Amino acid sequence: MKVLLIDKNLVDFSNYQKWDLLSKKAGVVLRGITPATWVENARLVRFSDSFAKEFSVTPLPTVWKGKENRGFYLKGLSREMRRFKPDIIVCFEEPFSFFALQTTFLARLFASKAKLVFYSWDNRAKGKDYGYRPAFVYGAIERGVMKRADMLLTASEEGTNYFRSAYATPVRKLYFGVNVDPPQRESYDAKSVFEGLPQGAFVVGYAGRLLHMKGVDLLIRSLPLLRSNAFLVILGSGPDEQRLRCIASELSVESRVIFVPAVPSSQTKQIISKFGVLVLPSRTTKVWKEQFGRVLVEGMSLGIPVIGSDSGAIPDVIGEAGLIFRENEHSSLAEMIARLMSDEKLNAELACKGKARAQEFSSARFADRMHDLLLELTS
Repeated sequence: MKVLLIDKNLVDFSNYQKWDLLSKKAGVVLRGITPATWVENARLVRFSDSFAKEFSVTPLPTVWKGKENRGFYLKGLSREMRRFKPDIIVCFEEPFSFFALQTTFLARLFASKAKLVFYSWDNRAKGKDYGYRPAFVYGAIERGVMKRADMLLTASEEGTNYFRSAYATPVRKLYFGVNVDPPQRESYDAKSVFEGLPQGAFVVGYAGRLLHMKGVDLLIRSLPLLRSNAFLVILGSGPDEQRLRCIASELSVESRVIFVPAVPSSQTKQIISKFGVLVLPSRTTKVWKEQFGRVLVEGMSLGIPVIGSDSGAIPDVIGEAGLIFRENEHSSLAEMIARLMSDEKLNAELACKGKARAQEFSSARFADRMHDLLLELTS
C-alpha cells in the first residue's frame, strides 16, 4: 500500500522513529510531506535531510508558520499527490485545520481513490469552541472534512468519545508515538546546566513552553513550601518568562530557580535525565486544556518520577505511574514534591512503573497499531 503522510511534525527529526518503523512493515511504501520551516516551541525549525531515515520526505513552503491549525502549504502538495498516486493519505492534523481542508480538497481533485485519515488531539472544542476566531469557520471545516474522511485517529479518550458521538466516520484511539530510547551522546553538555547547584540538591524540573496555560508559576510558588535543598530547573522559552522571573523574585526564591532556554528536542532528554522529578503543572483555560504531555512519556521512559495536574489528558497519560494534583493548587503540588524528596521507596516504585507505562506510547507500539489500522482501511 502506498501511504502519503502529511505531517508538520516531520520538520523535527525526533518525530521520525515511529514512521520509520511503519515504513519497514511488509507492503508499506511511505512518503512524507512537511514544512520547509516551522515554528515549534518558540523556535524556528528548518527541515534537514542530513539524518538517515527509511522513507523519503519532501519539504514544502507553508503560510502562517507555527500557527498550527491555520497553516497550509503554499505550493507543491497537489504535485506530490499526482506523482505518488497514494492508496491512503494520512494527514496528521486536526480535522478542523486548514491543513485538513487543503488535503481534502486536493485529494478530491488529484487522488480521488485514496482513503483519507486524519488525527485529532482535540479534547475541548467539541464542534463549538475552538479557541480560534471565527469559530464557525473551524466548525464548518471539521464537518466537511469528517464527511469525507475514511477514518479519524484520536489522541485521548475524551476526544474519542466526542467524535464517535458526533460523526459516522470510524474513530480509533491511537496514542502519539514517542521515542522512548535512552538519549544518545551529543555534543551538548547537559551537566553544565546543574553545575551551580549545591551537593545534595533535589532538582524539580519542567520542560516545555513558557505560557500561562502551562502553569509553570505553580512550580515557583511551591518552592517556599519545600526544603531549601529543592531547586527548580525550567527548560524552555516563551512569552511568560519575564513574568515567571518576577514571581521568583517576589517570593525571594530566584537563587533556587534556573532558567534554561529551549534546546533542540534531541537534547531535551539529556537534561530531563538529571531531574529528581519532572512536573507538568498545566492549567485549563477558556481556550485550552492539556492534550497529551509528551514530556511526561519522555520522563517516564528515563525512570524519572513524574507529577502532573489533572488538566485534560494528563491523568490518562500518567495512569498509575505517577502522582496527580488538582490544577492551580500549588500547595498540593508542593506536598507531592515533598513526598518524593523524602521517600526513596516511592521514587523507585514510580521509576519502575513509569518505564513500563512509557512503552504504551512507544514508537514501536504506534507503528504496530497504525499498520493494523491501515490494513483495516484497505481490507
